[in-house]
Amino acid sequence: MWHWLVHSTGSDYGAPYGHFVPYDFWSGVSGSFLVGVTVWVLGFYWHNQCGVHRCYWYARRTTAAGERACWKHHPHPKRTVEDLHAAHHAAQELRSAAKGKS
Repeated sequence: MWHWLVHSTGSDYGAPYGHFVPYDFWSGVSGSFLVGVTVWVLGFYWHNQCGVHRCYWYARRTTAAGERACWKHHPHPKRTVEDLHAAHHAAQELRSAAKGKS
């Protein structure tokens, strides 16, 4: 049942000789997979790093100008738990006020 998968990945090279030789697996399917994952990770990192010269931090947020910036170089500081709670309660008050007017 698994013969087609084992054969197509190259894992059955040593099977006729009574031992497992993973050479074909690592030089074939697995090698292609590892190269693809490496290229994807490096490309993701390259496109999501901070826009400041010589800063290699991951830049999750963007500025108003559309530039990516890390936590060190972003113009707005990180939001704290108190900021999130205040924004949540302000939004609840706006919703209740809007429901009351209509």
